[in-house]
Amino acid sequence: MTSPIPFDHSVIPFESPFAPIGLKDNGTAAGSCFADRIFGELQRAKVIRGMRNPNGIAYNPFSIQEALRHLECPYSHTDLFEYDGMYHSWSHHGYFSDATPEGALDKMETFRKDYRKALRKSSFFMLTLSSAYVYIHTKSNRITANCHRVPAAEFQRELLSHDTCRAAIVSALKCVREYAPDCKLIVTVSPILHDPGDLRKNSISKGRLISAAHDALEGFDNACYFPAYEIMNFELRSYRYYTEDLIHPNETATKIIFDRFLQSCFTPEAADAYDAFLKQEKANAHIERKG
Repeated sequence: MTSPIPFDHSVIPFESPFAPIGLKDNGTAAGSCFADRIFGELQRAKVIRGMRNPNGIAYNPFSIQEALRHLECPYSHTDLFEYDGMYHSWSHHGYFSDATPEGALDKMETFRKDYRKALRKSSFFMLTLSSAYVYIHTKSNRITANCHRVPAAEFQRELLSHDTCRAAIVSALKCVREYAPDCKLIVTVSPILHDPGDLRKNSISKGRLISAAHDALEGFDNACYFPAYEIMNFELRSYRYYTEDLIHPNETATKIIFDRFLQSCFTPEAADAYDAFLKQEKANAHIERKG
């Protein structure tokens, strides 16, 4: 497998500590849109099976562990609130919102039950953290996973402490092990700039997550930290690897990080299967253009 390697980079060392993930292995993922994209790409290529994000995309460690800890507890009408003609949950992504409470609960419960089944079958779990900043809904005094476009005046933003981040990560990983005791654990920090309006705050937030993740992983065997954030910021370290918004890694950067993850954590058979998928996809696109 070949990757577009930049000519001016320092390589971040990484070696997986566990047996490689095999082709068609079952896995689960939780966390930010970066985890959703990486895991989703492997699913799309049929390299792995499984499910991601029981409550939809979440960015902070507290909301992620809250979603995992709720897997055995059904959601109810008390978990919903109405705003602008839609029913929402502070614990869920906007995908789960609906014009009726019954519609919202049906989606929430379907995902909760399906994810619980997928987690029990998982041979690996991927957790991607994006921000140590949280938004607290002042009236209910609770940390929200999604603000659902409710006016900003109703929230207070706070930076989680190192200990709170570490405890939330430990809680999430312990929950995974309760369902899948032998599950490989992969923790990473998203390379996406989560607070682009203030790069100083972004650096503080990412640094806190990295430190908390490393401390949390000391208590787990068969676990590792994959340096996606570090590859983006210390190997590539140039705005030419970002999209036009200067927030998200572009296709070249995403491919470099994705290929490193695939080559480091998966068997050669799985990597070859992904290559074959890309070649077939390219061939199909060529045929469609000619047709």
